Amino acid sequence: MSSDSNIVSAMGLCNSIRMEADGISRLDLPLDVFPQTVQKLILDLAAYENYNVEFTIAALLSAAATALGNAMQIAVKGCWTCSPSLYILLVGRAGLGKTPPLNFAYRPIREHDDTAAKKFKEEWDEWQRRMAEGKKKPDGGTDDPCRPRLVKTVITDFTTEAMLNVHKDNLRGIAVVVDEVLALFKSVNRYGNGSPLIEYLLSAYSGQPLDSVRKSERMPVHIQKPCINLAGSIQTLLLPDIFNKEYAANGLLDRFLFVYPKNRKISEWSDMEMVDNADMARCWKGIIDRILSIPCMTGDGGTPIPETLKFSKEAGECFFGWYNGIIRETNAIEDDSMVESRKMKLNGNAARIALVLQALGWAAGESHKDYVGMESVQGAIRLVGYFEDCYHRMQEAMVADEAGDVKDAWLESLPDRFTTAEALAAARRLGMSRRTVFNVLERLAKNTNGRLRKTAHGRYEKVPSENRNALCTVALSDDGTEDLPNSQQITKVKENATEVQSATVQNADNVEPENLLNDDKP
Repeated sequence: MSSDSNIVSAMGLCNSIRMEADGISRLDLPLDVFPQTVQKLILDLAAYENYNVEFTIAALLSAAATALGNAMQIAVKGCWTCSPSLYILLVGRAGLGKTPPLNFAYRPIREHDDTAAKKFKEEWDEWQRRMAEGKKKPDGGTDDPCRPRLVKTVITDFTTEAMLNVHKDNLRGIAVVVDEVLALFKSVNRYGNGSPLIEYLLSAYSGQPLDSVRKSERMPVHIQKPCINLAGSIQTLLLPDIFNKEYAANGLLDRFLFVYPKNRKISEWSDMEMVDNADMARCWKGIIDRILSIPCMTGDGGTPIPETLKFSKEAGECFFGWYNGIIRETNAIEDDSMVESRKMKLNGNAARIALVLQALGWAAGESHKDYVGMESVQGAIRLVGYFEDCYHRMQEAMVADEAGDVKDAWLESLPDRFTTAEALAAARRLGMSRRTVFNVLERLAKNTNGRLRKTAHGRYEKVPSENRNALCTVALSDDGTEDLPNSQQITKVKENATEVQSATVQNADNVEPENLLNDDKP
């Protein structure tokens, strides 16, 4: 065994001990899918910088995908290839620490942008000087081929047109990184005639060309092979603002990976001896710089020609076997309204994550980049399962909230008498998960003062308001809260919401097909 292998093995043992001691194993967080060097970095950031571990893994994954960009893609099946575009959203209460991990993860890429900006300034000054001397006589417009171009990767505040122009000048790919993603969604209505931002994000995720034809542009913007990563955060109470009918219907939310930590306690500061933050920053910068060193080749017309990685034989069999299980579950459902469209996007996200994990392993000096191996595929499947678990817990937390607009809209959209199938169809239009619907139906019908009454198998009816004296949200508890004053009811409901959030959630790997055939079981 080589010296490097001995070091990695020793690091792996230390990481395992630290994960057990820090209680990370209880979070169902597959931290061990990352290279040992990255695992140690994540644990150090949690110990010495108070970073939330779950937010940190997502932030590092997003930054690595951005660094890779169009330099590399993965062959998923047949002619289907995709670049590592990931849409990631960090969800948590105020003060939980969503922004620091994003800032740390993207710092090396921002530094890369700073270097490019300095180079651009020098080229711009030289171009201006040559124009003044009459050696060049371009019109100075944005379409002038001699005009210097600013190559930028990370953008935060922008218009849709500006985003496309930045991407046109950086064919490797860009990243939209925003502190509060709600502001990004609201920007869709920034102009009176609306904005095509959402349509561009949907097309970019699918690898479809992006085109923009504006009167202000002499030449239309055409991006043949887009690669856009998106990373942002949102406070839990603002979730209903993005889980609306429009984004559920167009499939945008299905493309997002959500991080909703099980441990939502803010870590207390300690006076333990600090390690040199510069060491952690140098470690991550070294990994990102190595990924950025992979060239992004271009062909005629400047179209990127990414290096394409295939699955190894056993990795491909593992990937296909996993997704075929999801297909069988879906095929077992007779009613189209009960099919979860989100599951159909899991294969794309899993393939992208597998590619990023393979690149991270190579950049950390612990693997290769000849193909996507078994460890990367298994790690990606586990990460997708973790993200889906976050998604379902987040949905349940939204419904358990006594001020949940999504829940109220769902109940109001149902007729006075309805079936389980009708409830599922209405919920899907609002982005509510199947698991959440069954959870709420059971609790609302079980409480004697709830808003619903179960009349038969798979059939419910609403209870008129004059026949109930408790708050709607009290129905989410079944321990006698209806006998308490209203203020105490709300307090008790919030305590019970914790139980709802921690319920075991089936992911794509462990749902039995026969469970999907029963209209009255989650």
